[in-house]
Amino acid sequence: MEFARNYRAKRSVNLTSLIDIIFLLVVFFLLTSEFVVSEVVEMNLSTIKGEESADTAKQSKAVLVVLVEGGRFMLAGKEYSLDSLTEVVGKEIEGDKDKSIIVVNKEGVSVQNLVTTIDGIKSVGGYNVSIVEGAS
Repeated sequence: MEFARNYRAKRSVNLTSLIDIIFLLVVFFLLTSEFVVSEVVEMNLSTIKGEESADTAKQSKAVLVVLVEGGRFMLAGKEYSLDSLTEVVGKEIEGDKDKSIIVVNKEGVSVQNLVTTIDGIKSVGGYNVSIVEGAS
């Protein structure tokens, strides 16, 4: 007695269209993504007491910017707001863009104010900036 055999056709999945779609998605994400380049500021903090930093600035004829709490800074014994930083420091380094600028960061000053100060100094052309951690 012979049994009738049912032959099933082998089903195969065509992967070509799947690979095409994955490739298109990869290309889409590559083209629409933004690559962020992070900038790093190298900082070498040294600790100098208030009088020592003033003497160092006088000897090297540097501009001494002392950051104090409350978003303010002192320059040549006068206190200013950080909003006027570019104007005041711009006058000090006018004509001599290589002039040394010493930023004294007093205790209690936020990092944002320090970064804003350095950014303001660089925006007026000051590139020789040193950061010093000052005692309160």
